[in-house]
Amino acid sequence: MITKNLDRLLFAKRMRAILKEQNLTQAELSQILNIRQSQVSNLASGKSLPSYITLYKIHNEFGVEYSEFFE
Repeated sequence: MITKNLDRLLFAKRMRAILKEQNLTQAELSQILNIRQSQVSNLASGKSLPSYITLYKIHNEFGVEYSEFFE
């Protein structure tokens, strides 16, 4: 359980960094990734982890290596 909570927090930190680096709103990112804005909000706040498909979309769109999401 502790590892999963840590993973969510690390991923949330990276999501917020992507939003800031790309100067995007959560709504804009949700359109780019073709996911609901509430999903982006949950990811950026650490409430959930992404599906493999969402992780793949972020990797492809922004060139973020998979390992960077959890560092």
